[in-house]
Amino acid sequence: METITEAMMTSWVQGYLSSKNSTGTTVEMVLEVPDPKSIKKVLDRGCALVPEALIFAVADDLANTLTEIYQTQKRK
Repeated sequence: METITEAMMTSWVQGYLSSKNSTGTTVEMVLEVPDPKSIKKVLDRGCALVPEALIFAVADDLANTLTEIYQTQKRK
């Protein structure tokens, strides 16, 4: 059951990150969505650091970080 729950959370975060590119305000991407393994590592680390954190908060922090990285790399 735990494996199924982890897969569902990873998929949800992947969809959440994808939705950040679909805000409707621009046709340009704002971040690159990482692969599921990378997302799982971020979730595992975030939950270990702050066990009471909501999945949305961890996903939103990841989205903000990825957006910043993506924007910085595009300027180079």
